[in-house]
Amino acid sequence: MMRSTEIYLWSQGGSFGKFTTPFHFCIQAVYFGTSIGVETWTSLSFLVSLLPPPSPPPPTLVFWRTPPVGSYKINTDGCVKDGFASGGGIIRDSSGQCIRAFFSFYGDCTILEAELRALLDGIILAQRLGLSVL
Repeated sequence: MMRSTEIYLWSQGGSFGKFTTPFHFCIQAVYFGTSIGVETWTSLSFLVSLLPPPSPPPPTLVFWRTPPVGSYKINTDGCVKDGFASGGGIIRDSSGQCIRAFFSFYGDCTILEAELRALLDGIILAQRLGLSVL
């Protein structure tokens, strides 16, 4: 079925030649400014709907880096689900060792409030532990 529709589009395009994909035909039709009929556009729309979805972009590598020697790093996250907010985090030293982890429920608030409260909880905990270089 797709083969016959492809040939139909090719025969409507005349001078374009044979196309391997309907997308290629579409690009060529726009590039050459060709006027094509309603039947061709309908067929083209059908062919485009048969194409597989575009591939997702390649993954981006994300990794944690240790803080400078003699300092500490606080990583936090907040979450809101079904109206209930929570947050937490971890404090690590320059070798990546966990100094302390924390977690709290915040009740009803926005995601921004949950994120900020988790960060504030981490800073307060670091102060209580006497960690001054963050």
